Amino acid sequence: MVNRFILSAFFLLILGVASVSAIDKYDNGTYIITAPAIIRPGLPTMINDDKAEKSFEIKEYVLPRFNTKVTLPSFGLNTDDKLTISISAKYTYGMPVKGVAYIKLNPKYWYSRGSKIPEIRKEEKIDGYLNISVPTSDIKWHLNKNKELNYFNLLVNVIVMEKLTSIKENGTSSMTYYSRPYRVNVVSSTSAFRPGMPYHAMVKHR
Repeated sequence: MVNRFILSAFFLLILGVASVSAIDKYDNGTYIITAPAIIRPGLPTMINDDKAEKSFEIKEYVLPRFNTKVTLPSFGLNTDDKLTISISAKYTYGMPVKGVAYIKLNPKYWYSRGSKIPEIRKEEKIDGYLNISVPTSDIKWHLNKNKELNYFNLLVNVIVMEKLTSIKENGTSSMTYYSRPYRVNVVSSTSAFRPGMPYHAMVKHR
């Protein structure tokens, strides 16, 4: 029979494990220590009249960092039915973060004096990844006084709170709404011209 006890540096009993049968030559187990501020606990093991002891040190555990990322479309249109917001929360080593995502949408620029910046708030559970949809009609009504979204700049801020520790990390992203799905660019041309001579410029759209 094997008896295990975990003692603090002052020989205070931290964890006592009931007697278990030894399995051949090796036996192992995992134990959760709930007592705080243990300096140098030991793990004495009693097998009949024989005793073996192994000391170990418990140091402060540094929680892994995680990042919150918000991804939006490159642009939006007045005719879109909805806006899809993609949220990811991952530890630096790639594992997903479980917790709650607090999402806030508001105008990136607000020029109305004396009035509160309008916003849309949502709260969703997250397990590493989350996609949510917001109707375009809600964005018009709540964020732009029910007007068309021509050249409207939208800002999305997301705070993810980790379930186990309540640690929070935030991420932001922004986008602009347009009335038509066209992009106009001025094609590179000569940077100088002569007085009285025609100057040709080219514009392309896509």
